[in-house]
Amino acid sequence: MQITLPTSPSIYDASATAATEVRGRGFYSLGAGVALTKAWRIWDVHMSTEIHRSFARQFSGAAYGGEMEVQPGWGGSQTWGLGWNRGSFRLGSALTFLYEEPMTIKTEMNSSQASLQKNYTVGVSASYMPSMESSVTLSYSDQSWIGDPVNSSLSQTLQLSYQQRWPR
Repeated sequence: MQITLPTSPSIYDASATAATEVRGRGFYSLGAGVALTKAWRIWDVHMSTEIHRSFARQFSGAAYGGEMEVQPGWGGSQTWGLGWNRGSFRLGSALTFLYEEPMTIKTEMNSSQASLQKNYTVGVSASYMPSMESSVTLSYSDQSWIGDPVNSSLSQTLQLSYQQRWPR
């Protein structure tokens, strides 16, 4: 289960011309999903899927002449992944599909529908666990490799992370 709260300014709250203060989507949403993992010998596979509903919100600003209501609708994502493990090393890959329904924008003067959002994200990762308490992961994800993306940022992300656990 998931609940998303609009804790950061959205594009509809933006006051700067370049919308540089935007950090969030700006909507309340509820969602549910499931994640399944299966490992055997040196291989592992995982699948996760989620669906969510974002709720309409009122916004006001000079950029659109007063009040408007934005109705986002349904969205969801699904991920499939495969991993290979050898001792303290793991190589992994994943493919994620994201979909968001088109938003409807209503003002006093008119109503219009924005474009839907969809994209595929390809991810690869390499992990090393020097001990049971620590791990290092290098991962890369890219939204421009496959599919026909619509209304997407086409992000490319390179991440290096370190995790430390302390036994109780």
